[in-house]
Amino acid sequence: MNAIQTTACSTVTTLTPAALHAGAALPAELPTWRAAGQLPSVAQLPKVAQVSQVRSEAPSDVVEPPSETPDRARAPQKATQLPAEWTEVELLQRMMAREGRAWREFHTRYDRLIYRAIHKVTQRFSSVLSSADVEEIYALLLCSLNSRDMHKLRTFEPERGHRLSTWVGLLATNAAWDYLRSLSRQPQRGNALEAEDVSCHNPDPFHALAAKEEWTRVRDMLSSFSEKDRTFVDLFFLQGRTPEQIADEMQISVKTVYSKKHKIRCRLELALGRPVVQAA
Repeated sequence: MNAIQTTACSTVTTLTPAALHAGAALPAELPTWRAAGQLPSVAQLPKVAQVSQVRSEAPSDVVEPPSETPDRARAPQKATQLPAEWTEVELLQRMMAREGRAWREFHTRYDRLIYRAIHKVTQRFSSVLSSADVEEIYALLLCSLNSRDMHKLRTFEPERGHRLSTWVGLLATNAAWDYLRSLSRQPQRGNALEAEDVSCHNPDPFHALAAKEEWTRVRDMLSSFSEKDRTFVDLFFLQGRTPEQIADEMQISVKTVYSKKHKIRCRLELALGRPVVQAA
């Protein structure tokens, strides 16, 4: 097959799958050429229509695939900014807007700095301060940051070249000194362990009240005693006289003193609601 035949065949082949599907017209001379057994030259063949022309002449019901990906697929997704990437000014603004993430990021960044500044002050007074005092200072600092509409955070001036870490460390140091000054104004006091060694000879209020109530019942009981029995109670139970002294004072025998003591004690114990102890 010569070059002209090869070019003609390739041109017809190119028209057949694409152009025929799009409705392009074939050359009118093609049946005559077939009947004569001849193939036309390249100049006699019509030019192939452009792709844009074929598409414009295509039927309206033909659905063409999209030429490119949608804008949503082509546009890069905007990355979400992490709290660790916030600047000091942005972090401070979010804290004053009371964002929970911002306050958590503040603790992550500056907690070690705060405790270091507090320990730098309290380590000089380690004999009177404990770890509980350090936690108290830390809590007071956080409360002061939120008080008065976050006044301390709003006084930070980054435009002067100050760093937020320097400002937070200064606030923690001042909070520690304020706590120490408040302790110095309080009266001197000991710790809880020292209270165990403190003793008092006076009864506690409960026992004092109970004893007062018992004496009230005893007094009511003695009012029903005879004059001689009340004298015996005064000599034996209140003054603590010996049986011999009582016997001599009341002109009775010592045996009578012991017998009367037992009888009066039984009456008093019954009045107080105590079990009576029988004499051996």
